[in-house]
Amino acid sequence: MTRISRRDFLAAAALTAGCSSVPGLCGAERPLATVGLITDTHVGNDRASCEKVRLAWELFRSLRVDLVANLGDVADHNYPKGYEGYRATVDAVRSAAPDWKPREVYAWAWHDFYDFGGDGDRACPRWQEAIADASRRIGATHAPFASFELGGCPFVVAPQWGWEDGKLKAMLDEAVAGHPGKPVFLLFHVPPTDTVYNTKIWGYASLRKLLDGYPQVIQLSGHVHGSLRNELNIWQGNFT
Repeated sequence: MTRISRRDFLAAAALTAGCSSVPGLCGAERPLATVGLITDTHVGNDRASCEKVRLAWELFRSLRVDLVANLGDVADHNYPKGYEGYRATVDAVRSAAPDWKPREVYAWAWHDFYDFGGDGDRACPRWQEAIADASRRIGATHAPFASFELGGCPFVVAPQWGWEDGKLKAMLDEAVAGHPGKPVFLLFHVPPTDTVYNTKIWGYASLRKLLDGYPQVIQLSGHVHGSLRNELNIWQGNFT
């Protein structure tokens, strides 16, 4: 198998063309899996705010991706009708292709916790309740912390709150041990500090410290509202 750079690998992913489009990576074989990424949709408290969600999911449907990962800040605040509108929008798009059943995962973030039940505490002490309610309304079927396999590669999902007590590290250790020699994909809202564009301001130093010990991790994140088509948003260090 020809070695390619992380930039080229993620460029192919960003174009949702699958790994068969990268010369020497998969040859004439089919991609192991295709993934649609969507993040920071910040929908309002109604279905009318989900227009860009509809457009994204129509693209995912046209490509018949295997996984749709929402990387957090689904709603602008914890808006019950916003999550219901998101679900209705997705269901409407999927109804045109009833045989297409992609896995859906959500890496919940601060905007999905804040203002839950009218609680204006920015520390979001009810974040677990907020996730449970948002998950029910949007139809998420996985726990806030989740692991799964796609195309023979491990994926780890974690919310923006509650991960620093060692839970995320344990999940990464398990994924690495169970899949030697393979990349581990981490779905988490905030990038590590001083990696991609603007993360000296908006990145997590504690996450950077953790992931420096996992060179096989490829983190897929949102938060800085950047595109994978911009190389400033693809980290080229020990992890990406």
